[in-house]
Amino acid sequence: MSGSTAATWSGWASTIIIIICTFDCCQGVRAVIAESYERIHRSNLVGMGIVPFQYLDGETAASLGLTGTEALTVELPQNLQPGQTVTVQVSV
Repeated sequence: MSGSTAATWSGWASTIIIIICTFDCCQGVRAVIAESYERIHRSNLVGMGIVPFQYLDGETAASLGLTGTEALTVELPQNLQPGQTVTVQVSV
């Protein structure tokens, strides 16, 4: 995807899951899970303090049965590194 047209964003609508932190100390979006990112979008997210997660190869929100109504818990290691696999727990 290139540019930021309405068509581009509508294509993303079904592939992005946003994780919201509900603690008073860190209100707002803390992480995003998507099938892929353009480099500039990933960089912008990191610059805003949002962790850009990506599904494993071959996985999508649809293949995992995710609808966007789930609560997700991400288990982050102490020293998170780019490309590292993390565990995401899903509850309805």
